[in-house]
Amino acid sequence: MKLNLVHIRKLAAVKTYGGTRLRTIMAGDPPRKCVKRALRHVCRPERMKYLALYDMNSATDVQRTVFLQNVDREMGAL
Repeated sequence: MKLNLVHIRKLAAVKTYGGTRLRTIMAGDPPRKCVKRALRHVCRPERMKYLALYDMNSATDVQRTVFLQNVDREMGAL
């Protein structure tokens, strides 16, 4: 099998969930698995980052602002 996406050096995924982290874990966290396993296998990046905001339905303005600042900082560092 020849990999076609080998030129990708960095991979980042930003995801928001409506449910809590525990609920997501109990459901198997398919989005995280897709990124961390399937995409990693396909493109083999040197660096990878997965950022998630859980319980978005109940998140306060402060929590969302902190998450966005974290995303900004991590994307700058990536």
